[in-house]
Amino acid sequence: MGDIFERLGQPQRAAELSPAQSLRPAQPGHVERKVLDWLVIRWREPVISARQLYTYTRSARTREEAVALATNLEKAGWLVRLPTKRYDSKVWAIVREPSHLSTPHANRNAELP
Repeated sequence: MGDIFERLGQPQRAAELSPAQSLRPAQPGHVERKVLDWLVIRWREPVISARQLYTYTRSARTREEAVALATNLEKAGWLVRLPTKRYDSKVWAIVREPSHLSTPHANRNAELP
């Protein structure tokens, strides 16, 4: 066994990862599913803006993260982009029941990439 600098330079194995490091989302789209659940269950308004997404959800901390989340949900058919008066504002209409699903939670694995 070498000194501390040699051990720090080596990559960690999976068994050596701390519990906090091993808690990663199990599947892609985990954050989008959390935001979708929040939108469908708790958000009562018919539209949501990027500002509201990063203000009221814990999943998006910045405007860029909120726009990226909303874009992914838009591609999946859960949001529809609406025109705005300002060039720098982004607003989406919430589709509560997409046409390809009978209920929002019927087949959660099929609705997001």
